[in-house]
Amino acid sequence: LSLPPSLYARASVSVNFGLHVFPQHVHLHIVPRQKADFKENDEVYERLQNHEKERVARTPEAMAAEAALLRPFFAKDA
Repeated sequence: LSLPPSLYARASVSVNFGLHVFPQHVHLHIVPRQKADFKENDEVYERLQNHEKERVARTPEAMAAEAALLRPFFAKDA
């Protein structure tokens, strides 16, 4: 299969382990990328670290509501 370069899928994946928070958890970021979107390729990970420091923690209720909203998109028959 040959695709033009403009159609190549590009993404960075970062796995974060929330071991020092409650509840402990693992989450990942899938960041769509474009050619030369950062001066240095690994800057994306620095940006993610800063995002983690600045974000406001959500309540378990808010996360449950978001999960309920997204659940149909991950259903077996979707």
